[in-house]
Amino acid sequence: MTPDGFARDIGPLETLFLCVTLAIAGIHLYLGLIEPGVPEARSGQFVLIGSAFLVGFLLRLTPLWQPVLYLLGAAFALFLGAVWLFGRVEFFLIGVLTGITSTVFIALALYLFVREESRSVSG
Repeated sequence: MTPDGFARDIGPLETLFLCVTLAIAGIHLYLGLIEPGVPEARSGQFVLIGSAFLVGFLLRLTPLWQPVLYLLGAAFALFLGAVWLFGRVEFFLIGVLTGITSTVFIALALYLFVREESRSVSG
């Protein structure tokens, strides 16, 4: 954390992580707010998921951020992936795009968690 108590310096990997987080939020918000083929009962779920990723994005920019939140985000993305895989495949192409994006998100989250925890142990 910087001396003034605000967000840690955000390097290239963190920037990529934040971009991927916004992409996942955008996909879910698109499905919840714009895509006409989504049943009204499910659109609220997509908005809630997209909003959760937006909150995570904003939280990363505050002094409240803790490395364990990378793990929480990765677990959330894994859970959503399982729900998507075992659910009906209504939006195949969007599902593939979300799956690829989520895989990158999970890999980055796990890497960043391990890196930050290593730094706190060694430094």
